Amino acid sequence: DKLIAAGVRRVLTTCPNCQKIFKEYGGPIEAVTVYEFLVDSGFTPAVPEAGEAVIHDPCPQRYEPGVQAAVRTLVRSCGITIQELDERGEFTRCCGEGGMVKFVRPEFADNWTEGRIKLVDGRRMVTSCAGCAHYLGESGKVDHILDLMFDTKPQIALKPLFSYTARLWLKWWFVKNIEW
Repeated sequence: DKLIAAGVRRVLTTCPNCQKIFKEYGGPIEAVTVYEFLVDSGFTPAVPEAGEAVIHDPCPQRYEPGVQAAVRTLVRSCGITIQELDERGEFTRCCGEGGMVKFVRPEFADNWTEGRIKLVDGRRMVTSCAGCAHYLGESGKVDHILDLMFDTKPQIALKPLFSYTARLWLKWWFVKNIEW
């Protein structure tokens, strides 16, 4: 209600869970992922890199083919060749973090994570979910798509003060580089 009262009609999200919440409960506010927005605006990364990677689709984006396609387009624009898994899109396997299962049934979460890691078989992963990147990153090589695109590649999860700074930097980049 506060956003609507302030005249906000569109939000850009990076988090799959935030996207899902805004899409389901945001009323008249249009929710667009940063990934779709970047593809639509013709963004290309400044420093492309080469290599191969498996895409890990986050659970909340399981039924979002437009978001999945945008993430893949951006990964390819970074010079990465995608190795697709059978368990992707609507058939994606949870990383183990979803729904805070680790706190309620840790054996389920550990089993899901182990299954995902075995399926990937040591290959590099790219995902659009910070939670998945952190959780799977404890067991393998995982990059968040924004880290690839902006060449940031943090080695550890950012603490709140630093994550807010990173968000402000991204907002500054949008204001400076994208025509509204």
